[in-house]
This record gives sequence, C-alpha cells and structure tokens, in this order.
Amino acid sequence: MHVVFAISAVHGRYRDTPGLSDPNDNDITEVIATSSAPAKRLHEIWPLKSSGPTDLEWLRMTEGKLAVWKLTDPLRPVSLFRGMVGEYALMYGHPMRVDINKVPPVLARLCRPGPTSFPETNPYLTAVQTLVPVLDQRAGQQSRTQILFFTSQMKRPFKRLLHARDPVALLLLSLWYSKAREVVWWLRFRASFECQSISIYLRQYHPVQREILDLLPCGSDEGEGLCG
Repeated sequence: MHVVFAISAVHGRYRDTPGLSDPNDNDITEVIATSSAPAKRLHEIWPLKSSGPTDLEWLRMTEGKLAVWKLTDPLRPVSLFRGMVGEYALMYGHPMRVDINKVPPVLARLCRPGPTSFPETNPYLTAVQTLVPVLDQRAGQQSRTQILFFTSQMKRPFKRLLHARDPVALLLLSLWYSKAREVVWWLRFRASFECQSISIYLRQYHPVQREILDLLPCGSDEGEGLCG
C-alpha cells in the first residue's frame, strides 16, 4: 500500500507540474525499488525463479559505503531522509565487531567465524557480525540503524554467494528479512515474499541440511530457529 501511495504521489506531482521534477522523487524512486517485489506468486520470486539479470537488483544500492548518500543525498534540506542523517553516518562508518563467543553455536558451525577470520577470507563474517546483535531482540527493541547495518556493510563476496544461491548465505538473508520487516516499513512486502521463497527453495533443493532448515524463520516445518 505504501508503494501505491508513493507511485500516486509521483504521478500527481508530474501531472500538476509538467516538465518539472521534484528532488523528493529521487527518494520515492529508491524506496519503491527496494520495497517492491517483482511478482506475487512465490515460484516467480527469487530464489525460486530462474536466474536473470534483475536478481537481487535492489542490493546494488548498497555497493560502496556511500551508495545511499549518492542516491538520496540526505543532507539536502528537502530530502525525505533528512532525519536519517545521523543513522547514515553510523551505518556507513566503521564495521561492527561482535565477540565470536556470542554467535549461536549452530550458526558458528555453519559460518565458521574464527578469531583469525577476516571478510577477505570468510565471506560470511561481516553478515554474521551485523546480524547476531539483532537475532535475540524482540519487535520494538531493534533500531532501524541496527537492521540496516546488514545491507550497508554487505561485501561483494557475500553478494556473489547470494547470486549463486549458497544455502548458508540464503539462511542469513532470511534471518535478516525476518527482523527487517518488523522495523523497516519499506522492506516489509519484499521481506515477507522473499523470506517464504527462500524457505521453499532450501527445503526443496537442500533437504538434507537439517541445521540450515531448522533455523529458517518462516515457511512450513519451520524449526524453533534463532529468532524470538
């Protein structure tokens, strides 16, 4: 519904002022690109659908630490995201560091975040470090900044694993979706659909990987998982 309102706002703006473009349209366009899912049927939604050039296209907005700054220019006075300037500074600042002893044992076995691990040698490391702090938090406890750390700090090796439909990477993304949809309204629609699609995909193509399947936050036969 938010997407419909946003599209209507853009249409009305251009209808009333032909030939003109409002700076806020840049903000609305980026929200639409992130929130909207390309299809309504689960088998037409990534990762269940066949591979294509638009797979995970919305994640391209996280390329580089200043990607969001360049796209939305949140410092300009008329920006819809003006109030998030402080959050942007935190999200695109120094990476989070989490004590590996705080990583749930089953997730540690899957991702192997050791004391000598680095993002260059372990593509799961940064994703785990940004995800673990919010896993045991209930709805209302997480901040938008904590949630968006996951995508703002996402590294290219991890993105490549997602494109390859790596089961551990898909699990991490689904766990993040389950938290993001509680806090970030413009991700709620996409998160709900892709989280279900990931669950079906993993159960269909990786049925013997019980540790992964038991952690899935949504879908049939879901286990207790890591999320409260």
